[in-house]
Amino acid sequence: MSDPLSHESLLEGARKFALSAWHAHNRHTQDLELFVLHAGVSIERLAKAALSKRNRVLLMETNAKEDMLLHFVGVGPALNTRIRTISASVAIGRLRKLGVLRQKDADLDELIELRNGVAHLHAEAAKKFDPVVTFARTSEELLKDLGVTPADYWGRMQSLATIALSEAQSELERSVRLRIRAAKERFEEKFHGMPGKPLRSYRATALPPKPRFQRDVEGLHVSRPAECPACECPSEVLTTMVMTLETESHVRFEAHTFACQHCGLQLKGREEFQAVGIKRLFSLEMSSEDVEALGRLMQTDPELGLSDLEAGVLAASLNARFATNFVHVTD
Repeated sequence: MSDPLSHESLLEGARKFALSAWHAHNRHTQDLELFVLHAGVSIERLAKAALSKRNRVLLMETNAKEDMLLHFVGVGPALNTRIRTISASVAIGRLRKLGVLRQKDADLDELIELRNGVAHLHAEAAKKFDPVVTFARTSEELLKDLGVTPADYWGRMQSLATIALSEAQSELERSVRLRIRAAKERFEEKFHGMPGKPLRSYRATALPPKPRFQRDVEGLHVSRPAECPACECPSEVLTTMVMTLETESHVRFEAHTFACQHCGLQLKGREEFQAVGIKRLFSLEMSSEDVEALGRLMQTDPELGLSDLEAGVLAASLNARFATNFVHVTD
């Protein structure tokens, strides 16, 4: 049986919870509560591994009994009671005194409090505190002290940690790229362990979504094919017609939502589109008959507008040509 107080055992336990935290982060419906819980446990075990590597006595509570002291030193008999070690906060405090962790780190303290259930993350606080960045940063500070490479520790999740720690990206860019990487991991996980090359076969045979047409109070919406930046499968961008004609034969459409049915990635709005380089504004060449039909399409009076059948025919026509006959307009 391995020694639970050895830095090797604590490091392995930390890695297990770290990967579990990333899996909670990567879920389509992100489980932030589970992420925080497992990220906090992971950091606690990493901190204790750093202390244990120096001297396992550093894991002892200050008010421990003599039998416990002898056990930690390794000279006493086996204990029949449960071994108690210091809390995460105490472990972090001791590492701060040793110069391993920064003296003041409100985000790390917040993460540990959230993990302990002392604090609760609400929407307003989440705007100021990023548990993902705190988790990745603190983990790598401790890994450096332990002499463990991030690649060995994170494994296939290393790219997520790298994105989280990128200082060159804005908070929005980091958030979007983390979601893309999470969607990619989620997608590839479906094929993990399957024989042959199922991922390549799936991508080769995946069909783009059928063209969609919607008409509501906000206007006319038409879908446009687009490759997903996460799973590289054919997906779609939903666009809305801007009620201005560039010329007599061109109508402008503005993309507002990206949705992938294969990996679940969703992006919305100009800033998120720009963060990953998805084109947002398009100009579609149309015949004069189509321009006239569009005007009728936007009519709310049933006597002046198109019937459902006519609207469907026009939508199919638009989508067929929108795939090949559009021109990107610079934002």
